[in-house]
Amino acid sequence: MRNFGSTLLDRLRLMFNDKDLKEYLLGHKPRIGYGLYALKGLTHEKLERWTQEYVESVENYVNEAIFRLSEKN
Repeated sequence: MRNFGSTLLDRLRLMFNDKDLKEYLLGHKPRIGYGLYALKGLTHEKLERWTQEYVESVENYVNEAIFRLSEKN
């Protein structure tokens, strides 16, 4: 399941050239600094941007490719 999630989240890097959200969602350490990401450390703007990137790259893909749903429906 983790491998499947990692594969889906690779779309974030491919579409937005941003590996940080994938690393955050998988609970990995940040590229710079120590410790794990913490939600309280995210700014409102970054949380909104990451949410939008996730929806555009992962959620929409899952809905269309796996569940055969589209935004039109």
